Amino acid sequence: MSVGFSQDKFSVIEGQERMLSLYRTGALDLPATVKLSIVGLTATPVGNEADFDKSPFPWIVTFGAMEDKLLIPVSTFADNLIEDTENIRFGLTSADGQTEIFPDQNQAVLEIEDNTASVEFGQVEYEIREDKGSIDILLQRTGNTDIDSLVKLQVLPDSSATRGKDYQSTVDLDGLIVKFEKGEDKKDLNIPIINDEDIEGTETLNLKLEVAEEDDGQTAIGKQQQTTLKIIDDELPTINLAPISIRKPEENDRQTEYQFTVTVDKPELLS
Repeated sequence: MSVGFSQDKFSVIEGQERMLSLYRTGALDLPATVKLSIVGLTATPVGNEADFDKSPFPWIVTFGAMEDKLLIPVSTFADNLIEDTENIRFGLTSADGQTEIFPDQNQAVLEIEDNTASVEFGQVEYEIREDKGSIDILLQRTGNTDIDSLVKLQVLPDSSATRGKDYQSTVDLDGLIVKFEKGEDKKDLNIPIINDEDIEGTETLNLKLEVAEEDDGQTAIGKQQQTTLKIIDDELPTINLAPISIRKPEENDRQTEYQFTVTVDKPELLS
């Protein structure tokens, strides 16, 4: 008789329990005993930040007469940290000296997926000419997308662009709540740009994300928590040329000399 894992990979959301399934073939009228051990891991096994309950392992597992399948529970713990997927590798060995282990099914990995959803901006900076209509600002979500996530937008005080003058919005962007429904991993925030005739140079709209108070506590903000929208002016400064002296050429003079004063109404825009 032989025993093995039913599959080589299992997965679980942290905070939940996952069953590892074992099966056996051969003489089912006899009991079979195997040892289930941890042979490798990236998950934290002990301490306040433990990711799973390590105490049952190694686990001596016995198939009773006529049993061909057993389910072994593994309990995981939840936290509010943003983490990569962690794993535990389990291995099977014979514990009675008679039961064989399938050589290609003697190990299996349990992947513990983070229960926290992480929301962030798609880019550190966006740019648009004011005559190009509108622009989409990407919000993206990773991690646990099987939950709802609520984040709040902030317009930072160092923004030089003004709502109603440089960009339009049916609602105030400052304090706007954006909701990700279960399964959603992307949201586009469309910002219409106002094309005026003022010479004003490049203006900026600086945005920041934070977790909304209405969120259930399973959402965190990722590394890209701020972004800047640059609105490029499409008007050019006016250059005025004014002659200040004109010298009449002498009879045999082959050159005519002119001098001009150049004035610019917005000199800072030429840099």
